[in-house]
Amino acid sequence: MVRLDIKPNVEFYLRVFLYAGATSFEEKKKLLRRAEKRFAKVLSKYNYELFEVRDRLQRLCIDNQDFKSALHYSKLTLEFAECKFFNFNIIFDIFLNSISLQVVYQPNWPLIGLHHYMVAKLYWYLEDTMRALLHIREAYKILRITHSGLPLFNDLKDLHQQIEMTAAHEQNFNRR
Repeated sequence: MVRLDIKPNVEFYLRVFLYAGATSFEEKKKLLRRAEKRFAKVLSKYNYELFEVRDRLQRLCIDNQDFKSALHYSKLTLEFAECKFFNFNIIFDIFLNSISLQVVYQPNWPLIGLHHYMVAKLYWYLEDTMRALLHIREAYKILRITHSGLPLFNDLKDLHQQIEMTAAHEQNFNRR
């Protein structure tokens, strides 16, 4: 018997996993993690469908204040958004003979800045100031171009100042 591995349909899995009786956070997370593991086995790590499942996991974890897990999935989605292959800014997903093209965002694309902002906030919530500082600086660099003057950017500036001050205080304290 010949077994063909067909590219999984993310929409089908999300409908089944999210609405097949899973009511609690833990049940939904478990089902989405199962889908993510299955997708990761057969799809490229730069596949948009895998990104979509990880993005749902990230949002589910944030909504339920599971910041450690949210950070894990945020870093994976950021890696997807920042991937830089070829000079054409296009990834050809050749796994499983897929013909889909995925556009890779420019380094200063607002989505990447927003991802860095989210990762910085998660590190901040988890009290990892130095990593939060790296990501908030990157978010600031990108979003000051695209979002300056907006309330979101004002919030980012406030958090940036707070993280900078805390990092400076930690460095001074560690020198003693």
